[in-house]
Amino acid sequence: MLSWRTPFWLFIFCVCALVMTYFTITYFPQGNVRSVRSSLLPYNKSDANEIIIKYSDPNKAEIKFLKKNGIWYIDDGFLVRANSDRISLLFNALVGDSIRERITKRQRIKRELTLDDFGLENYKTELIIKRGKDAVSITIGNNAPYENTVFVKSSNSSEVYIVEGVISDIIPSSLDDIRDRTLFPYPISLIKKLEVVSENENSFILEKDELGTVWEMISPVRAPASAAVDSLLQNFGFASINSFVWHPVGNIVSKKTISEYIAPYGLGERDAKATIRVWIDGLAEPVEFRIGRSLPNESGLVYAFSSVDNSVFTLDQVSIAPFFMGFETMRNHSVFAIPSHNISSVSYKRGLEYCLLSLNEKEDWEITIPSKQPIAPGSVEAFIEELSSVSDYGIVSDDVLPPMPLVELQFVDNLKNINSLQFYYDNTTNVYLKTTSSSFTTRVLPESLPMGLLEEDFIASFRSKEIFNFEASGVNELTLSRGGIQQNVYSSASGEWRSNDSQIVSTNVILSLIEKLSSLTAERVAKLVVTDAKSFGFAEPKAELIVVFANDIVRPYGMPSLIIQIGNQLPSGEFYLRIKGEQEIFVVSEEFAKMLVESTLY
Repeated sequence: MLSWRTPFWLFIFCVCALVMTYFTITYFPQGNVRSVRSSLLPYNKSDANEIIIKYSDPNKAEIKFLKKNGIWYIDDGFLVRANSDRISLLFNALVGDSIRERITKRQRIKRELTLDDFGLENYKTELIIKRGKDAVSITIGNNAPYENTVFVKSSNSSEVYIVEGVISDIIPSSLDDIRDRTLFPYPISLIKKLEVVSENENSFILEKDELGTVWEMISPVRAPASAAVDSLLQNFGFASINSFVWHPVGNIVSKKTISEYIAPYGLGERDAKATIRVWIDGLAEPVEFRIGRSLPNESGLVYAFSSVDNSVFTLDQVSIAPFFMGFETMRNHSVFAIPSHNISSVSYKRGLEYCLLSLNEKEDWEITIPSKQPIAPGSVEAFIEELSSVSDYGIVSDDVLPPMPLVELQFVDNLKNINSLQFYYDNTTNVYLKTTSSSFTTRVLPESLPMGLLEEDFIASFRSKEIFNFEASGVNELTLSRGGIQQNVYSSASGEWRSNDSQIVSTNVILSLIEKLSSLTAERVAKLVVTDAKSFGFAEPKAELIVVFANDIVRPYGMPSLIIQIGNQLPSGEFYLRIKGEQEIFVVSEEFAKMLVESTLY
């Protein structure tokens, strides 16, 4: 049987539990950020489409926001762009983990507290947030006891919340405080055309090519655009408004044209320092910006106007400086318009001299005109690379050009695109250039051009200095003629070298000559084409050597025999050398030439 004490103590325990529960619900604030509701909105923030901000200060007008096509605007009789980042922060403060504690209506009654005690009767600020016809009012009251907190109440609850005070900092103090200060609110990748009308002949028009990837200048001249265009657009995309001066209100604009309002800031059609028009994919009309007069006191600011939201504002002059750099900065000054890795042929013309360099089936460069000749390894690539770095330094009138170009170059790429360059030289210090990639004539510095480009026989420098390159063992017979003397030697079946009267001659002498001949390299190539061999001394050569090859070897120039002639001696001591019947003339060392001119075979 239970003692009488057991029911008594159970009764006392139940009474205590009820008392503690009552005091907890009635008087104590409930929980922390994890135990109370986490949103002051009764619906998802993305569903909101209108915000109204009201102030207790009679000098502050309410601000109304509307969301259209996912973008927030300020509705002040005329829609202007709102700062989407600030609005996003505001919503985050309402729906995030900013709520610290709550005070129930029962707790307020027990403590004999009214909403006015929290500053929520005559509130500082009220936010009305709408979702269609649904609306919730959120009022901001006094500072709460905790550091950097405020009292807040939502119309969809009887509770008072203590939230982070940052919500008061996010709420704008004025219309200009919440306006979007981005100068150009579109992705710069969508820009397809740009026009700058400026003073001091700095105007220009740029447009993307048909593929929408490469910028081209179409006015005042047609030319490839420079890398400065990308820098200008990047700068444009990051530029921001310094301050707002005047923004349109619907009922005012209807009474007076915008042009009349903006004229006092130097933003009229005729007195604006610059007008910038930007065509964007998806928009029928271009976006227009005007740059007006500078602000007083050397502030570094200028007045500006934008058709994005028809407003006058100020800009830092540094942010718009690229638009005043002029068309010469926006024009690509490179004389070369084809990517160097795509070139398949290069032609050179100087007077009557013409030469064609082409890639063969093995993707190796060779001379194909005037005759098939080997190329010095890397010479064409080096020439193209050097020419690619050349830039002009200004446009000139065609009136200054000599009657005929001195040198003409033509480059053809794999897609058969042609880039022609015509160089004019006035025999002083001026070199002028016309190209098929532009519609004008420019001036280039002579010292910037590849060395010797404008000199006679420049094209000969591409020819390989290798003359023969054959196996010494493949020579069967030699005939040396000089000064009326002729000597002939041949290789017998036994491998001995004999004279034409069958006398054995010194094998060492013959083999030494053949060895030097087989690996002979020219000092340089003097000519690729010779129309008058007499002027080089080949009418009466100082020495002539006939080389006969065996049938079972690869023979130089594909011929069974070669006639090698030594011509005149140069002031440097070197001699001219040619293969009779071939086009080119080489310059060889004095040592080799005198070996033929002064030596004997036996």
